[in-house]
Amino acid sequence: MNMNHLLYFQVLAKYEHYGKAAEELHISQPSLSKAIRNLELDLGVELFEKSGRGVRLSGQGIQYLDYVEKALHELRLGNEILRYEKASFDAFVSVGLALSAASPEFSRWMADFRSAFRGKVFFSCKNGTTNQLVLALKNGSVDLILCSEVKDPRIEMTPLYSNDLVLLVPPGHRFSGRKRIRLRELDGESFVAHSRGSVLHDMLADIYRRNNLNVSIVSEADENAAIIAMVRAGFGCGIMPRSEEVGRSGFGVIPIRDSGFESSICIGRMKDREISEAASAFYRHVIRQSKMN
Repeated sequence: MNMNHLLYFQVLAKYEHYGKAAEELHISQPSLSKAIRNLELDLGVELFEKSGRGVRLSGQGIQYLDYVEKALHELRLGNEILRYEKASFDAFVSVGLALSAASPEFSRWMADFRSAFRGKVFFSCKNGTTNQLVLALKNGSVDLILCSEVKDPRIEMTPLYSNDLVLLVPPGHRFSGRKRIRLRELDGESFVAHSRGSVLHDMLADIYRRNNLNVSIVSEADENAAIIAMVRAGFGCGIMPRSEEVGRSGFGVIPIRDSGFESSICIGRMKDREISEAASAFYRHVIRQSKMN
């Protein structure tokens, strides 16, 4: 048994449908089924019963859900309290940050907020992919997320700024040294892509389709850093939003003139969950500062 299994159980109990629960959790349906089965084996009980095309909680599952929800809530509260006590800070703000969203502006927003806030603020920043951060937001591991825009009725997303798309090419590639490039020139190229199911994977697939580009996906990865490493190793080209991480990669970054797409970086919070006064104040501070730039 692990914490993820308890979270998976909680979400499946909410939807009573493996497909919908797996979609919210951003995992495959077989992975969810295996996790729930392992949990049931650990407990020695059946938590769900088949019901048409979905499932429903068994009697023991209903009882267990009450304990799980209380336990997850208490654990999140305990984590926050221990962090306060350990650091002797007056306030705690937990932020999930996609590496593509890291920027000098975000560092400045944190510094300005700490200076203006009455009391000592402890920031906890966790990195991950957009899908990983959405899951962390939903399970209460973070108060806020900064990442690519996601469409989820439970999450309030506010755009902060946009990054244009750039091309990364391996050393010695025929496009090396170019100052800019057009989409049609990428026809027939090999690419290292973002993993299927990610926001950027779907966005780039739409770009290729709209522009009738015949490209070959030779590898894929969750993180920009892994894609950068594979491009450097000569696997293929890469397309990603311009960011501080890309700027430090050592590549000649080539702007794409006519992609017609920009990657919006947003700040997000759960609509149905109260967060601390400090986290709410930082949320408002970031939105206000982004509009001033």
